[in-house]
Amino acid sequence: MAERPLNKNAKHLRSLPVSAMLSAMSPLPSRRAARLTQRRRAVLEIVVRTRSHPDARRVFREAQERFPGISLATVYRALGWLRDVGLVAELHGDGAARFDASMEVHHHLVCTACRRMVDVDVPLDGVRDRAREQSGFASVRSARVELQGLCSECGSPGRSERNALGRVKA
Repeated sequence: MAERPLNKNAKHLRSLPVSAMLSAMSPLPSRRAARLTQRRRAVLEIVVRTRSHPDARRVFREAQERFPGISLATVYRALGWLRDVGLVAELHGDGAARFDASMEVHHHLVCTACRRMVDVDVPLDGVRDRAREQSGFASVRSARVELQGLCSECGSPGRSERNALGRVKA
């Protein structure tokens, strides 16, 4: 049975401490609240604090500082649970899945060289209507866009042009 996202309409939760973030959201059902273990909470705190949309390995490295014996499998399970209850979003792209604590609709800009990902607020006025008209769908409920380019560090003068995998072009 799929679980209902809890913070679907919450705005700007990322700027709050995790305790305030959790209290600002719909309450976790009691059986779920009991399952927000210290390790899951630590994983959530890492994703909330890290605005670069970390992958599981980065979360794992940071979680090891707090829980030296934590395994990568535990981090994957914690991220999956946090995703299932609606506390983080899982983003899929060219590489490993990344995680985002901002559950409001927004878009991403990804550096094709270093894979840095940042949130961007760009209007998509009319895109959903045009997509619905072109596809024949009855409705289009949402849209998420991933833009790609070079960040200021990778695009600085003197750096080699790189392809989407970050390799120097010949």
